[in-house]
Amino acid sequence: MDFLQTMAPFLLASIGGLYTEYSGTTNVAIEGYMTMGAFLFITITKVTGSFYLGVFLALSIITVLGFLHGFLTIKLKANPIITGLAVNMGFFGIISALAYKIFRTKGVILLENSREFDTNSIILLSLLIPFLTIFIMKHTRFGLRLKVRGLSKKTLIYSNINPDFYRTTAVIVSGLFSGIAGIFLGMELRSFIPNISAGRGWISLVIIYLGRKNPIGILLGCILFSVTQMLSNFGQSQDIPSDLILASPYIFTLIALILTSKSQKQRD
Repeated sequence: MDFLQTMAPFLLASIGGLYTEYSGTTNVAIEGYMTMGAFLFITITKVTGSFYLGVFLALSIITVLGFLHGFLTIKLKANPIITGLAVNMGFFGIISALAYKIFRTKGVILLENSREFDTNSIILLSLLIPFLTIFIMKHTRFGLRLKVRGLSKKTLIYSNINPDFYRTTAVIVSGLFSGIAGIFLGMELRSFIPNISAGRGWISLVIIYLGRKNPIGILLGCILFSVTQMLSNFGQSQDIPSDLILASPYIFTLIALILTSKSQKQRD
């Protein structure tokens, strides 16, 4: 179960990012959405005392933020990389300001006396999403049009279909999946801490390319990275320098990305 708990947020965020890749853009704000999802869930749950309201309102707000992000990128034709980085920085600033305003702290926000949350449903969702995505992309009108949008915007225009709708929806879906990953982290810790995502959003972007923008490839990439994460956790109990242990999953991912990129170039 520990392995699945390690893998779930990576899988959710990576598949979410895959939707924007299919639409022809890249969502570099995954890290921000994960952090915002965790913050909103913990804050709303703490203030209202309702777990379900915390989840519902957190995802509702993430949906609105995803729409605004998509509007800036697509309707206003802003550079998606710059917009994504701005979203990340903006989210972190908003979180810091709200945390101080509501709780008078910029540090840890605890859910006191809270029961242990059942994360099994989110773990199951994360395992189903790659296969659900394959079905959507191959057998639904939305999925087929989304992929066409990524390949040729003019094809949809000639068919009298609004191409911006599909890319905006992809950004929202990416934000939602990343937000769910953040909620999962908050549920595990029963608290919010600054930098709760700990680079998982950036690693998820790497996994998308490591898996060659394929749901099954992404699943395998998440498995590989989670194995290295578990090994690094095990290594902390051994006589190995802690900095090397903590860096090992990221070093492995970087090496794997370089090797797969080199392999892809040789094939091309």
